[in-house]
Amino acid sequence: GNAILSPTLRVERLATTRSRACAQSAEFAAAHPDLDVRVAEVIGDCDALADLVLERYAEALGGDIRMNCDTCAYRVLMPGFADKVGRPQRPHDHPDDPVGHHHHDHGHDHHDHGHGSVAVVGGGPGPDDLITVRAKALLDAADVVVVDRLAPQGLLAGLRPDVLVVDAAKVPRGPSMAQEAINEALVSHARAGRRVVRLKGGDPYVFGRGHEEVQVCVAAGVPVTVVPGVSSALAAPALAGVPVTHRGVAHDVTVVSGHLPPGHPDSLVDWAALARARGTVVLLMAVDTIAKIAAVLIEHGRAPETPVLAVQDAGLPDQRSVPARLDEIGAVAAREGVGPPAVFVLGPVVALTTTGPTG
Repeated sequence: GNAILSPTLRVERLATTRSRACAQSAEFAAAHPDLDVRVAEVIGDCDALADLVLERYAEALGGDIRMNCDTCAYRVLMPGFADKVGRPQRPHDHPDDPVGHHHHDHGHDHHDHGHGSVAVVGGGPGPDDLITVRAKALLDAADVVVVDRLAPQGLLAGLRPDVLVVDAAKVPRGPSMAQEAINEALVSHARAGRRVVRLKGGDPYVFGRGHEEVQVCVAAGVPVTVVPGVSSALAAPALAGVPVTHRGVAHDVTVVSGHLPPGHPDSLVDWAALARARGTVVLLMAVDTIAKIAAVLIEHGRAPETPVLAVQDAGLPDQRSVPARLDEIGAVAAREGVGPPAVFVLGPVVALTTTGPTG
């Protein structure tokens, strides 16, 4: 029960374990002179073993904890996945089964194992290193990565060379059919036994259509998991020095899609209620609609002098912030050439903006 071992203790423990194993092997050899007993060297660095560990880790993160043929009796559930206990394991082969089809010598060729799954992953607001540890582990073990335009592109450079990268921005259909084609790709690759990562920008459940893809996988019987990401709705203000909540200043923050202007028949936003609220409003996808949104907020009671900050390319080397009053943000954003991806944050917290490096 040593939960935490210092590096020195850990090395000593390993040495003790090795010497004990050698001693027990010698005893066994002496008691069985008819057997040829040999003790191998320590394995040391081993790419194949590292790949296998990553593979098992990714399976567990994806909710796929079936027993694997090579470690059936000893597979241990990961902490945090206790809800899977008692679930029936999916069928799997054993090396001594006459019908077993194993390709352990093929590295990452799992396509005959029936281990196909989809992970809908949030890649964070842009920088490669603002992705979660879990998401990175799934990327490292992926066979196929279906990537969005706003996902951190630098992460693709770190993928294994045999990984198939599907650029969702270049799906060969019209825009209205693109999502359907992406859905088809996720399901077909998973059914072929591949580990699929659907890499999105920000958080897949914050205006990312992630749940549509999850629903498609569930309907198709494909194992699917969601990995939350850092949403630009919270990250962009923070990286620009704005806290979306602050003691004594704002006790609420509302994240709103600005892709439909106020008054649009399909809009689900109660702009009048937002105007009456006192807290923080964060607007995504509002570059083309910010002037109309500002006018409606003022019309329904927001103070014209309410401070607003536009944050473009948050977290990236060319990040920039453009401040303005609510009644001027439309004109200022147009004059300054603010373009997507940009986030607008408005409310009293904007007055707290700190300058200097925050990332």
